[in-house]
Amino acid sequence: NSLNGILNEIRTGEVSRNSLRLLENASHTTLSKHIEPTKLYTHNVDVDRINKTALINLKGETKIFKAKTQGNPKILESFKKSVQASEVIDLKIGAKVMFVKNNPDMGYINGSLGEVIGFSEDIGFPIVQLINGKKITAAHDSWSIDDDAGKSLAKYDQVPLRLALAITV
Repeated sequence: NSLNGILNEIRTGEVSRNSLRLLENASHTTLSKHIEPTKLYTHNVDVDRINKTALINLKGETKIFKAKTQGNPKILESFKKSVQASEVIDLKIGAKVMFVKNNPDMGYINGSLGEVIGFSEDIGFPIVQLINGKKITAAHDSWSIDDDAGKSLAKYDQVPLRLALAITV
């Protein structure tokens, strides 16, 4: 995949001529007026600041989604760092988001971009319209660490989203 190769080169600080050419050619691409491109940054502090500011500037009520966890506290503490969905996610209608888990049965994969267009009437889960127009209710999903016998050592349930006006490379 060309994009993965370019991102890996950026990470190592050694961008090839071919990658530079691809990036320069892509700089002339026009996007839909309705899609604001995701900004890429190298530091979480920049990403968090941009996403938080964008969320604050949206009108409407903030909905808060808190992760549910269970299992060994030491394993959980380490496990939380590997899950891309924060323990607390604040969302509003109009927030640009990205799915952070693969669930092809539900119609999204890790990296699918969209916008929160509402909240379900039953439990209040975010309804996300992907850039391809598909609408998905983002219900809780689970991440877990199991032992060799299949017994869960740690489990993390959260809406599989993160704010995505900006993300880290």
